[in-house]
Amino acid sequence: MNSFAHYSFGAVYQWMVENIGGIRSEGVAYRHILIAPQLDNGTNNPVTHASTSLDTIRGRIATAWRRDGANLTLDVTIPANTTATVWLPLDPAVGTHTITESGNPLEKAVSVSAIHEEKDHAEIEVASGTYHFKVKNQ
Repeated sequence: MNSFAHYSFGAVYQWMVENIGGIRSEGVAYRHILIAPQLDNGTNNPVTHASTSLDTIRGRIATAWRRDGANLTLDVTIPANTTATVWLPLDPAVGTHTITESGNPLEKAVSVSAIHEEKDHAEIEVASGTYHFKVKNQ
């Protein structure tokens, strides 16, 4: 076999985009997107950063994240005419006060429409655009 269009190559890429990059469709044709990278903070996980993108019918969706101990930086690009829910790890003792977007507290961030605190993560609703989230959990 000399073809690089084999299913196994696509399956691996899909797994990487959905799990490492955290890009998943939550609506028809990526009208609503879920950004939720699987950040295993265990000692057996040597992955400290990743960058992924996916070209969809609505445009390019991209994520880039970096872990530094308990801190996380996540850059997200959401294409025009779409919305997204971004999941970020959360220290329940502190809440969303340690999360910023482009240097601003979430409550003052442009294009952030809703913030929901869950047990171990925050769910942040955003419109199309580019975002730079920082989580300081120390």
